[in-house]
Amino acid sequence: MPLHPAVQQLIRKVEDLSGRLVHVTEDPELKVMAVITTARGSVPAHFLRYRPGTRAVDYLVAYQLGFLVRLFSCPAADRWDVVSSAAEQEAGIRLLGLE
Repeated sequence: MPLHPAVQQLIRKVEDLSGRLVHVTEDPELKVMAVITTARGSVPAHFLRYRPGTRAVDYLVAYQLGFLVRLFSCPAADRWDVVSSAAEQEAGIRLLGLE
């Protein structure tokens, strides 16, 4: 599916800011409408996936790219990446009674 020119421009902005490519693909297994995985370490690209048949794909792609624009617009020393380990995620799920 061709993306709107403004979204293509946003992809180029993320690539310029981060120094890494952005790959946008459909993912029929995706449970949510869209998700982006930020390139870390030696990973050469950011991967943005969206569920086929989702309406407003341009909006969803732009929304996800906005996270990377904000992240890479600030100096590397000022960036925060809050993540949890698999064990911490499991503990959180258990504490919420969702196991």
